[in-house]
Amino acid sequence: MVLPAKLCMPVVDASQLLQRAQLFDLLDGAGDAPGIWVSGPPGAGKTVLVQTWLQARKFAALWYRVDHSDADPATLPHYLRLAADGVAPGLAQRLPALTSDRRGNLEAFASDFFSPLFEAMTATSNSSDRRSSAAPAKTPVLVFDNIDEACDSEPFARLLAAAVECVQPGAVRIVIVGRSEPSGPFARLCAHERLVLVDPRRLRLTEREALELVALRRVGRAPLREDQVLRLHNWCEGWISGLVLASVQAPDALPAELATLARDRIF
Repeated sequence: MVLPAKLCMPVVDASQLLQRAQLFDLLDGAGDAPGIWVSGPPGAGKTVLVQTWLQARKFAALWYRVDHSDADPATLPHYLRLAADGVAPGLAQRLPALTSDRRGNLEAFASDFFSPLFEAMTATSNSSDRRSSAAPAKTPVLVFDNIDEACDSEPFARLLAAAVECVQPGAVRIVIVGRSEPSGPFARLCAHERLVLVDPRRLRLTEREALELVALRRVGRAPLREDQVLRLHNWCEGWISGLVLASVQAPDALPAELATLARDRIF
């Protein structure tokens, strides 16, 4: 079965992806909290960070791209049911639809829906790990990308927050990705240590990462000198998209003073 785009991880050229080991360790070390919230401005590399972390750690994962249709809370369980049989045969039939008579108690519905989904994800991941190696089983991950598209919807926020509440210790990790920081029911989850917030400042590139990223992006082109890259890094204040655009658009012979470049023209 071909899954809709909402359920597919973005496709990118792996050869141009920066492996951010320090941030991978940060995500690994989120403790026993069932949820991680990764926030930052547009172009900060949030989605790519989560994607490369999943690939580097070889986690079994479901990817869900939030959009405006998710303002209707029935959308989320509808699409997850489409992915369910890929987790375990027949699972979709065991997951309830959010019918009109169940909208009055989203928390109860979340328990009935997400508990069997998480149990199946854990069982499937454990089975796969036992077949592939003697290493300890890895926690499966459910990613909600682009959360800002529906976060203003109170029913959607309640349903997703209730999903995080359903996670048993060590069973599943939920990763939420967006521009804004947790609010409403998600802020309560942070207060109760059910949701860990990754400080947006941690997404800024280090100087070493800036050098690695520019080298990856300029394969087949004349390389930039280290001092050129570091001036660009300082100018962009570690902003990933800014550095990528500047390293491509700025002339190879960079002026001594980057202030002479028009930021609006480059960005």
